Amino acid sequence: MAQKCEMLVDRVEFIDLNFSKEVLTDRILRKAMYKEFQEAVEAAADICALVRRSLDSSAQDDYSNVDYLVDRDIVSADGWFMNTTASTTGLHMPQLHGSPEPCANLPG
Repeated sequence: MAQKCEMLVDRVEFIDLNFSKEVLTDRILRKAMYKEFQEAVEAAADICALVRRSLDSSAQDDYSNVDYLVDRDIVSADGWFMNTTASTTGLHMPQLHGSPEPCANLPG
């Protein structure tokens, strides 16, 4: 799980540090940013599945995993990640309660 958390933080930091107006006009840079964003979303989905499994529940599809964790107050349904990704991917991956770091409150 730590590896997935590191990947998520790394991808988000990369986007934050390298996003510029150039991305809007340079197709290669835009694709690179999209790939980093896609990998961040995938890492977040994997983290949700790992957390669900750590709670002695079988991981299912991404949406079911998130719903399971929201129902148990492990993740917030209105966090930064869901707000960021919902409009572009339809994947609702919420932030963990009260933490500015995406992986700070994970069990284990």
